[in-house]
Amino acid sequence: MFEHLSQDGAKSFIKEVKRVLKSGGVVRIAVPDLKIYTDAYLKSGDADTFMKRLLVQAPEIKTLKQKINLLVSGYRHHQWMYDGNSLKKLLLEMGLKNAAICTNGKTNISNYGALDLFERKKNSVYVEAIN
Repeated sequence: MFEHLSQDGAKSFIKEVKRVLKSGGVVRIAVPDLKIYTDAYLKSGDADTFMKRLLVQAPEIKTLKQKINLLVSGYRHHQWMYDGNSLKKLLLEMGLKNAAICTNGKTNISNYGALDLFERKKNSVYVEAIN
């Protein structure tokens, strides 16, 4: 859900993570990897498909029904996109430590339980940092 937050919203979220996560605790964030999308665009040259895949286009709001739907369910498209390096940079700037990109299936969380380490592996990047 991180990509559905504005830049300010993402910073507020990380502040809350720092507040509630115990010292030495690990936060793991999985987001669609902007690098995967840009590489596909550079290979295909298809800007329309690139923009559609990013899911950043605001929905049309012409009718009363669309306005009510937006009011009730909110804006559901991506508001900001990250690659591994930009997400690491943000986490470090916000005061977390040892931010690192993890390959799918890998984690620094010692007891990760039922956490899906392969969530959306075809298009995601995973970054972990320590509080």
